[in-house]
Amino acid sequence: MVRDKLRENPDNRQFDFSENYIFGKFDAFCRRLEKIGDMASSLESLAALQHMKVEGIEKIYVRYQTIVSTTTSKTYDVLDHRKLEVK
Repeated sequence: MVRDKLRENPDNRQFDFSENYIFGKFDAFCRRLEKIGDMASSLESLAALQHMKVEGIEKIYVRYQTIVSTTTSKTYDVLDHRKLEVK
């Protein structure tokens, strides 16, 4: 690694940073993307409810539509991993 080579020659300018600070945020962002992908996949799968001909499905589909409407009306940046939920 570059950092190891720099340490071998301490007279050169050293490059030091917090790996946890940089990559920890990246990992949190990746987890956020996975959650968004899972949610999109679930909503897409549940969209088929509108075509089902099962007694009582209307109530479930109305609930699904409410969830979609609430989700799509969010005004904050869903990619911001620091914001878990906005009320």
